[in-house]
Amino acid sequence: MEGPRGVTVHATGVPLPEFIAAIDQGTTSTRCMIFDHHGADVACHQLEHEQILPRAGWVEHNPIEIWERTASVLMT
Repeated sequence: MEGPRGVTVHATGVPLPEFIAAIDQGTTSTRCMIFDHHGADVACHQLEHEQILPRAGWVEHNPIEIWERTASVLMT
């Protein structure tokens, strides 16, 4: 539903944000996807991070690197 000045509002009357960001933290990368209020994808940015393989079948990640990648994909 549309409110004043074409702003989309929820049935409760609360204005909906123009865009929403989703963060996908995967095994090999961090990704941020931006969607509009219709659910259409608007933008996506992804950065890979190092895989630390201490032994067969194990994988570790540097939490500082994941935090930095998350901040970077949000700001790009």
